[in-house]
Amino acid sequence: MSDQQSDLIFQEVDEDLRRERVNALWRAYGKYVIALAVGIVIIVAGRQLWDGYREQVEGERSAAFEAGLRAAAETPDAAVTLWRDALPGLKGGYATLARFQLAAAELKAGDIDAAIASYDAIAADSGAEESLRAYARLLAAMVVAGDKQDLPAARGRFATLAVEGRTWYYTALEQLALIDLQEGDTAAALERFETLAANPETPGSLRTRASQFRDFLTAPLAQAPVTEAVPSQAPSVDDTEDTGQDTPPNDGPETGL
Repeated sequence: MSDQQSDLIFQEVDEDLRRERVNALWRAYGKYVIALAVGIVIIVAGRQLWDGYREQVEGERSAAFEAGLRAAAETPDAAVTLWRDALPGLKGGYATLARFQLAAAELKAGDIDAAIASYDAIAADSGAEESLRAYARLLAAMVVAGDKQDLPAARGRFATLAVEGRTWYYTALEQLALIDLQEGDTAAALERFETLAANPETPGSLRTRASQFRDFLTAPLAQAPVTEAVPSQAPSVDDTEDTGQDTPPNDGPETGL
């Protein structure tokens, strides 16, 4: 066997091992990142939005929204119908929050396309706060990637958010890196993880996770055995990107995802 043939064989073996490592990495981390994507928005953003609008909207609209929350909680199977019926009586910020609730109910009911359409409608509403519109864009992208499993479409959506200085820049950049991994483009994924790991402004747990991905992808094959172990640090609400607001109280509505 010639030296050239030997080199080709070893190169093929290295590529196979690297692909196996990437697949193992995704199996170990993927479910945590998907859970993070939904959990961050539910726990922090939705409650912050509730605080911001609670003092701005008239009392009767607030009461109508709260009535919708109670009714949906009491009869979750009818949540989609309840929120659709409640929307005509709501205006301003509470109408926007109700549309988030409707989208979440549609997703829970398994109507993925309807949920995406509801989030897209919020994002396209020029009368809504920009923070709410960005929030809706993020949720829509998450649904397209996680529930619809349309990675090319999700990539396009996350790309509009992964612009430095925008609210969901860090989360969107991480999601793009994970899509790169799923599509087999480890070089592109590594570049994004390095960007997140090197940026001191990246939220704590997200930066730690990016560093772990980077180190795993760049480690010599002999030092990075394939494993199905659970990652040492699962995502938490510490991943939340700083919106400049205090953590909201526990009495606000959640998105219901």
